[in-house]
Amino acid sequence: YAEMSCRGFRDGGLVATGKHFPGRGASAGDAHFEIPVVNVDKDTLLHRELLPYQVLFEKGLLPAVMVAHSVFPAIDGDDVATVSKKVVTGLLREKLQFDGVICTDSMTMGGIALRYGVSGACVRALEAGADLVLLKAENGLVGETFHAVKHAAETGEIGEKDLDEKVGRVLSLKYEYGMFYPDPENTESPETVIRNRGIVELSRLTAKKSVLVARDRKKLLPLTRSGKILVIEQIGKTPNDLFWHPALLYENCARYNGNADYLETTFTYDPEDRQNILDAVKDYDTIVITSYYLRGRRSNVEFISRLLQDKTKNYVVVTNTPYRISIPDGADTVVLTFATSPRNIESTAGTLFGEIRPEGEWPLQYRLPLE
Repeated sequence: YAEMSCRGFRDGGLVATGKHFPGRGASAGDAHFEIPVVNVDKDTLLHRELLPYQVLFEKGLLPAVMVAHSVFPAIDGDDVATVSKKVVTGLLREKLQFDGVICTDSMTMGGIALRYGVSGACVRALEAGADLVLLKAENGLVGETFHAVKHAAETGEIGEKDLDEKVGRVLSLKYEYGMFYPDPENTESPETVIRNRGIVELSRLTAKKSVLVARDRKKLLPLTRSGKILVIEQIGKTPNDLFWHPALLYENCARYNGNADYLETTFTYDPEDRQNILDAVKDYDTIVITSYYLRGRRSNVEFISRLLQDKTKNYVVVTNTPYRISIPDGADTVVLTFATSPRNIESTAGTLFGEIRPEGEWPLQYRLPLE
C-alpha cells in the first residue's frame, strides 16, 4: 500500500512524507497532549516499524520523512525522537542512509512544547538533524523561535555547514519536483481540479468502498422510506460551506425519507443536549444517531449506551471508527463511515436506505467490537 501510494503521489507531483518515524503504531498515547512511549525492543523496531521506510528508501519513493513526537527507549530513552540525535541522525541519516528532507511534526503540540518549550524544541530538533521545523503558530512564538534559531546559528550551536546542507536538501527537493519552473500549461485552479468529473467519481467510489455495515442484528436495514425517523447529528469540525456543513447526514437521509426529522447537538453533549435527546426520542420508533470520534473531544458513548437500553426503540449508530471509543456497548445496528466527508456521508445515507450496497471491509483478523 505504501509503495503504490508513494508512486501515485510522485506521478501526481506531490512530495510524499513518511510519518511518524520510526513508527507510532505500538502506543496508545496522543502526542497532541502527552509524550507517547513506544516501548518495543530494537530488533522488533528494525524489522517491523522500520520495514516500510526501508523498502521505500531503497526504491527511491520517499523524498521526505516526519519524525514522531514520541520516545523510543530502544534507541534513546531520554529524549523525544524529534530532538534526539540518536534517532534523527544516528538511525535515520546514518543507519538507514536517508538523504532526503527530514521535518518535524508540529512543534506546538502539547507533549513536546511542555517538555522543552517551543523555541527550545525547534533549536534542538535542528541540532538533532531535522531540516525543517513545523511551527503551526500565528503569534509571538514565531518571532521567539526565529530569534532562538538565529542565536543558535550565530553562536555555532547549529553549524554553518549544517545549515547549508539543510537548505540545500530543501531546495534540491523543490527543484526535483519542478517548483521553480512551473509548467505554463498546468494552470488549473484547485477549484477546477476538485470539480473534475473523474475526481468526483473517484471520491464517490472511494466512499462506497469505505462505508461498512458493521452490525445489523435486528435486521433494521434498509430503513423505511415512509415512516417517521429521527436523525440526531453532532456538529463536528466541518468547513460549514455549501458542500460540507452540519446536518449533512440528515439532508442526505431526507432525500430518501421525507418524514425524517432532525435534532442537532454539540459534538460532546452538554446537559441541554442530553435533555433534548431524551425528550425527542419519545416520539420516534427509529432513531439514527451519530457517535463520531474526534481527537481531543470527549465521546458520548456512555450516554448513548444508556439510550440503547430501551429496547422498544430501534437505534442505528453511525460512527467513524471500528473501536469501542465510538461504538457503544449494546448497539445492535452500526454503520461505519471511516470518514465524515461529504461523499462518505452521502454513501452512508444511501446505505441506510438500501440505495447503495456498501463495499467496506474490516481487514483485521480480530472482530472486536464488530462481532
